[in-house]
Amino acid sequence: MSPEDYCRRKVVRSGSSFLHPLSLLPPDRRRAMMALYAFCREVDDIVDRVGTDAIAEIKLAWWQQELEAAFRGEPHHPVAIELRDQEQWFGADRTPFFAILEGMAMDIGKHRYQTLAELSAYCEKVAVAVGRLTLQVFTAGSEIPPPPALFLDRYAHHLGHAFQLTNILRDVAEDLRMGRVYLPLALLQEAGCSEADLLAGRFHPGLEQVMARLGEVAET
Repeated sequence: MSPEDYCRRKVVRSGSSFLHPLSLLPPDRRRAMMALYAFCREVDDIVDRVGTDAIAEIKLAWWQQELEAAFRGEPHHPVAIELRDQEQWFGADRTPFFAILEGMAMDIGKHRYQTLAELSAYCEKVAVAVGRLTLQVFTAGSEIPPPPALFLDRYAHHLGHAFQLTNILRDVAEDLRMGRVYLPLALLQEAGCSEADLLAGRFHPGLEQVMARLGEVAET
């Protein structure tokens, strides 16, 4: 199986709704986006499916080395090979790829966020970094003057936060089953809702207040 086919299969098997809009892209940009999504899926699966934190940390550390190898032109994993082959679409700045890995590592070692600012820093790594890489793919090869480019980067920043906060609101119950609480504890405390209420499955009217607050942030 070619690296391109591996990435395509990874995306299709994920069942993601992103598959349909990706199909509307020109073939060359679609291939780059398939590689990016397959990478995100690979590292996200490490966090969600690997049995122990220690093994997950080892696997993420391996991906750190594999990314470095890919950008030196020496990849081994089919996704890394495809990222190397499509690297012209992602621009010269490789830091968003490593930011994604840092965000995945936060999911292993940090299961609570005290403030909205802490949660925002997490969103910056796991979602905004993806948005910036997507922006590179969509605009590669075009001559965009600085003001529009800055505007588009800002747009990717806000859209990345909106996507991730929406995911958090959608997956509150699922995350609780994995021992994760992404709702900022400070907001829960202000609303009179405790972490113990969430973990015990007890409904508290303050929960609705906190979720509404995050929804407002996502919309802005």
